[in-house]
Amino acid sequence: MHRIFSQIGNIMKIEIGESLIYSWLRHIKKCQITQLNWKASQEWDTTITDNLLELTENISSKFNYPFGKTKDLSSIIKQSEIDAIGFDFITNTIYGIDVAFHSNGLGYADNVKKVAKKILRTVLIFELYFENSYEKKVIFATPKANPKENEKILNRIEEIKQFLKEKDFDTQIDFIANDRFKKEILTPVLSLSEKVADTAELFLRSYQLIQLFDSKTATLKKDNKAEQKEETFNKVKIGKLVRDTFNRIFKDNLLSDNEIQNLMNAEYCKKIFDMNYPILKEINHSISLKEQRKINGYDRYYAKPFENKYLLCNDWYERNRKLFDIWRTKQGIK
Repeated sequence: MHRIFSQIGNIMKIEIGESLIYSWLRHIKKCQITQLNWKASQEWDTTITDNLLELTENISSKFNYPFGKTKDLSSIIKQSEIDAIGFDFITNTIYGIDVAFHSNGLGYADNVKKVAKKILRTVLIFELYFENSYEKKVIFATPKANPKENEKILNRIEEIKQFLKEKDFDTQIDFIANDRFKKEILTPVLSLSEKVADTAELFLRSYQLIQLFDSKTATLKKDNKAEQKEETFNKVKIGKLVRDTFNRIFKDNLLSDNEIQNLMNAEYCKKIFDMNYPILKEINHSISLKEQRKINGYDRYYAKPFENKYLLCNDWYERNRKLFDIWRTKQGIK
């Protein structure tokens, strides 16, 4: 019996870095469902296409065989575990995150190869199990990566991004370390310490325990709150930014007829904004608006039309923000 409970204890072990990411996904990325140590079930019906097999072979040859001697995709999936996975059903986004906490910096035998392996493995899992209606984000996070290693890993990340782009995969990948880890993950989570009282969130509970005995944390907490409030104020959500901008555009007649025609062209919108659909869609009054809002069964346009003539695309993500701002500037729209 003692042996059984010992084994259960090992199974339930959660790393502190994983607990931090769990809280980050739930509260900062607003994921309605979050799970640690996610693995695919061998009982799931899985169809491995020729495209996926070819992709796996291309990954192995291009990135120095990150999966080692394992070449069979089924074996790669069976051996795989994602530290944290999260679903945000509001933005239709899925996150797959691996996290490593090594106090002296990443300590793998080959850090570049290991990070690439974990990212590419999750890319394959997402492609196999989750349909393309999700915006897929794959992240490797670590609080500390030594400068030389950090630069090498970032170079490899760029190579993988280019590879996925050439293969027409929309999956976004990222490596978050050092100052970015503190600013984007650690600081926002710590700012929640007074609000979250869930005993399942071990990282936050540990921090709350420290706060009981350390008055210095009160100053940190205030700084975190001020920083988060300022960032929220200065960064309007992309969907609201777009809607507000087009309200002004149509109210004050800020675009030429030619540019409005451009915004109804799929190729133009992909090139200028990296959008998957035309930004504007001219209404056909012989068809219901409800039907015209949908593409492949999903609502891709806002319900409220402009001038009873155009529908505005609602499929905006943070990756589109910079391109949208560049376009607004060129059009002279503030």
